[in-house]
Amino acid sequence: MPEGTMITPGIAVRGEVSGREDLYVNGEVHGSVRLAEARLTVGPSGRVSADVEATEIIVEGRISGTLVAKTRVVLRSSARVEGKVFSPRLMIEEGAQLRGKVDPEGQPAAASKPARAAADGESVRTIAS
Repeated sequence: MPEGTMITPGIAVRGEVSGREDLYVNGEVHGSVRLAEARLTVGPSGRVSADVEATEIIVEGRISGTLVAKTRVVLRSSARVEGKVFSPRLMIEEGAQLRGKVDPEGQPAAASKPARAAADGESVRTIAS
């Protein structure tokens, strides 16, 4: 059982989620997620459409938006990610899909909007399954 706060299947959150405790999402989150010094894990049934800032981001489900991680982003084999990823470390398991842009050193512009990789004409990268 994951530690921290859980958003379970059948629960949908709209708006801003923030805190200093790890968050496990296996339901839905739409808006923004700001976790100072904490981890976001998107479980296998999780659906996140949000800009995310966290110390670490682990994805097993689906996420769309700009991901900013202080330490690393982990995409498990079932992950489906669309957007921009800003992190010094990125781990991608075979089968994961990433559609968007990865920047290991940069930071998003302060006024950035949720990423839409295909609409912005950015590169598309799919990891073989």
